[in-house]
This record gives sequence, structure tokens and C-alpha cells, in this order.
Amino acid sequence: MMHRRICLTDDPDSSGMNGEDMGILFATIAFAIMVFNGMRILTRIDNFKTDKRAEIRKALEINSDEQFFYGMRTNAGKALVYGTLCAVDPVKVFWAPGDLMIWKVEVKKRTKHVQVNEGVDIDVNGHRRPYRNETVYYTWDTVSTKIGHANEVTFRGELYPFEKISFTALNPYGSVNTGIDMMEERYALPAKMTGTLYTTLGDNTISYGSQFMPGTEPSRAREGMIQGQKLFGCLFY
Repeated sequence: MMHRRICLTDDPDSSGMNGEDMGILFATIAFAIMVFNGMRILTRIDNFKTDKRAEIRKALEINSDEQFFYGMRTNAGKALVYGTLCAVDPVKVFWAPGDLMIWKVEVKKRTKHVQVNEGVDIDVNGHRRPYRNETVYYTWDTVSTKIGHANEVTFRGELYPFEKISFTALNPYGSVNTGIDMMEERYALPAKMTGTLYTTLGDNTISYGSQFMPGTEPSRAREGMIQGQKLFGCLFY
């Protein structure tokens, strides 16, 4: 009878994974975890945006004082309210005519940037030649911001602190050079504007941060906000 002898060795190549294989395995697992977590985050954001669009679609459209006051008394919730917003104590600034609701100046500085690129080129003969080049570019960076605004506003006959109102954008009033590599970008809104206020009605008042959209009727405001939510979602993805 013949017996076969099996010899066990300490050769790492014969005992399974080596270091390189383990590295690939761990990198694959880490990538899978990253993708899984990324998909969870994207799903949550997508659900949030879907809920926000549904919230906007359900918002009441209000065009009269009676509806407005009734909605505040009865905690009606989200609403698109059409009306005129007025500054009780308007502000002024020399570069914009008339009374203003709010003005803002962004002070910007022209900044030089140098981007260094290094690498190795291989010519047709296989010779490696290191290279280094620099790309110079400039940006206008905001170094400070100045803001002035009214302290109180009225909307459909009711008085509110300015902080209860937010604006999606201010009207640009141009850019002015103020020195070497310095400039100001100026923005403002008039003291009286008619448009749509997106807010939450309850406890006989409006919510803080209510969004005012000048020159826009409730139906157009609703459509624009829904499209804005969709665009934000696409940009994020």
C-alpha cells in the first residue's frame, strides 16, 4: 500500500490572500459602504424635496384681508398670500433713489491665485521628463458685507418685525470700483412692493422667515417654487 505524504509549508502565496489582495478587498468594501450611504442620503433628500413640493401644492391661495385674518385665527397652515408689503421706517442710501426696504453692499477684493501642476512626461524613446507649470487666475472674493433695513413692516394692515420676512433676491444696483483691486456690488429693494408671501398662518400671526416674492401672483409663485425645488434636486444629484 502506498502512502502519499502532504507537506504543509509556510509559503504565504499558498495559504490564501496576500497583502495586495487584502487591500483590494478592504477598498471594495469601503467603496460599497460609501455608495450605500450615498444612496441613503440621496433617497432622504429626494423624499424631503417630494414632501416640500407636496406642501407647496397644498398651500392656500389668499387674496383678501378676510381670508388672511381667518387663516391666522384658525391656524390654516401654509399659504400663498397676495398683498402689499410696506416698510414702516424705510432706509435710504446715496446710490439708490427713494425709500428702501433693504440695501446691501458686498465689498470684494481681486485675489490672485497660482495653481501649480507637476507630473512626468514620457517621450517616444521611453525617457521620463518631469515637468512643472503654473496657471495664474484671479477671482473677486467677498471680504465684508454691509446691510441696512427697516425695523418694521406692514402686510395687509398688520404690523410685523422685519425679521419675519425673507427675500429670495435683491435688485442689483451695479458694481463700483473703490480702489486698487477693490469694488462694491450694490443691491436694494424698494420700501413698497406688491407680491406673494409664502408663510405659515397660525396663532394670529405669520411665521418667521416668510418668503416674499415681489411682482408675483400666488399661482405663478406656486409654480416657480415647485420648479425651484426640482432644479435644486437635479443640481444636488
